[in-house]
Amino acid sequence: MVSKLEMGRSTPTTETIERLGAALDLPAAVQEQLQDQLAELTIEVETLRVMHRQGGERSLQAKYAAQEAAASVIWNYQDKVVPGLLQTPDYTRAMVPLVAPSLPDLDDLIRGRAERQRVLYDRSKSFRFLLDEAVLRRRVGPSDVLRGQLDRLTALVTALPHVEIRVLPFGARLSRWTMTSFWIYDEVSVGVELQAGTVSVADSREVATYRDLFEHLWAHALEGEAMVRLIRDVDAWLARLA
Repeated sequence: MVSKLEMGRSTPTTETIERLGAALDLPAAVQEQLQDQLAELTIEVETLRVMHRQGGERSLQAKYAAQEAAASVIWNYQDKVVPGLLQTPDYTRAMVPLVAPSLPDLDDLIRGRAERQRVLYDRSKSFRFLLDEAVLRRRVGPSDVLRGQLDRLTALVTALPHVEIRVLPFGARLSRWTMTSFWIYDEVSVGVELQAGTVSVADSREVATYRDLFEHLWAHALEGEAMVRLIRDVDAWLARLA
């Protein structure tokens, strides 16, 4: 094992670094540095251009579907748009051209996303969707499309008890914050969304950081009737727009 590590043919685990650090009596600072370097090795960056080149949008949606099917617990924080698993087809059709105007296969994305959404009806899984209030108010499409999306959110809350949805209001007083939207799959990986791709993180310490952050934001979010009232307020605001 040591030979493979020295030759670069194998990557150590967190546990291996801890055991080697103890056996060699390495200073705590050195062990921490090694753990940080290991964390960098577990980060995977995928660009949309490469993923589309490898199989198109249907292939990409199938990849996401496999990841969601393999997970038992899925958490998602979104501060910009409604998560793909919760989107209506009309919302997707209106929103995607703003994010990816050169996407060649929008219909494939919509069909693939509809297939992915079947996972929501698997009651053996647990879902948490945390939306910033800005997600509800973001005018990424016509008012009737946005109002239809709000109806879907309220319907999912009542129809699927294993699918929890909360909204983080503008007025929430927070002591922690995040600059990006992210997904958490079980306790093993995190997906961070970028404009042109995704970053996957598998380091256990980094995953724990995102879980703690999610729990903090979740505790300050509206749920149940309070959340539904906010959604209705946004719906009334949209109805008054031209």
